[in-house]
Amino acid sequence: MNKMTKVALATLMLGMCSTVVLADGEEAARGDDGHHQPGKHGCGTKCDGDIDIELTVEKHCDLDINKEKIVMAKNLIGGKWSGQSSFDVSANAPYSLNITKPATLVNQINPAQNIPVGVNTLLGVVPYVGAVLPYSPLTRTFTVKAETTNPVSNMAHWGLYKGTYKVAVAF
Repeated sequence: MNKMTKVALATLMLGMCSTVVLADGEEAARGDDGHHQPGKHGCGTKCDGDIDIELTVEKHCDLDINKEKIVMAKNLIGGKWSGQSSFDVSANAPYSLNITKPATLVNQINPAQNIPVGVNTLLGVVPYVGAVLPYSPLTRTFTVKAETTNPVSNMAHWGLYKGTYKVAVAF
């Protein structure tokens, strides 16, 4: 045979062998023999699988204070002063309320002067005492009622008396 033909055939044979070796090396590098492996959700006569779909909704609440100030007025009978406000809570999880309420109203001119006050939180007509409330898609309305503990004398030190009611939703 002609030397050129022999060289061409030898080159062709070497090229084919290196291609086979290269292909075999890629399969070995992947760690399989190129066929579907069991445990990958579908093999042989069983060809099905599952894909989980998830959505996470974070806890959320809305607190709307309907009247930001309780202005107390003197009751016609008994001489006590009282007033009320309310707030609404909407939440997508069970919750409780952390409430801090004043025991006295402090005179803003002379802080040594104060007037004892009782403050109650009602859910409907029932006093709310800190229990965990279950999930509800509905908004709950809480009423805050403030009343002086004793009648306030007309001779009480003059000036504005203040206290602060604080509420926080806790999950």
